[in-house]
Amino acid sequence: MSDNKMNPLPTGQFKDNIFAVNNEFVSWLMIKSNSGYVAIDMGVDNDKSSKEIASFGASFKDIVAVILTHDHRDHKEGLSAINKGTPVYGRSDEFATIKVQDEQSIDIDGLNFKVYATPGHKEDHISLVLNNKYLITGDCMSLDGNKVNLFVAQYNLNNEQQTKDIKRLSKIPNIEYLITTHFGAITSPDFSNFRE
Repeated sequence: MSDNKMNPLPTGQFKDNIFAVNNEFVSWLMIKSNSGYVAIDMGVDNDKSSKEIASFGASFKDIVAVILTHDHRDHKEGLSAINKGTPVYGRSDEFATIKVQDEQSIDIDGLNFKVYATPGHKEDHISLVLNNKYLITGDCMSLDGNKVNLFVAQYNLNNEQQTKDIKRLSKIPNIEYLITTHFGAITSPDFSNFRE
């Protein structure tokens, strides 16, 4: 169980075409695509997000699609600021306009995502692999240095399921970066707590 201090990515370019948007205890992502940005989640504070996005020359209007890892408040609040009709991918019954399935590969505006259902945190939770090299885990896990742990236990729907989710994600080959929403990102994750 994680008691780790949350340490989300700072606002700005994280790597390649991936930009983080920091909302104090959470950071969500904007990924440069062919005609704008694909957002992974939408943060908790629209005013703060708007200022943070502007710091790298973008705005909510530049978001051409959203992938929602799950519909907790700190991941979905910014949905109210995007252009009407912008597609929202995910498994949320309330907010997803395009439902995704486990192990589905989706192409959005020049980017490829593979979807992994990871319901240990919440029933609609998904993790993603971007372009075969970035594992984006939402609230599926926490980090203590390079050590992977469960997310904060009292916020999880089912810790046993989350353990299974993390074991499954640990087997994805060729991942160069693991990116979390609340605990930053690392290049060499240590999954030893989840080995058989």
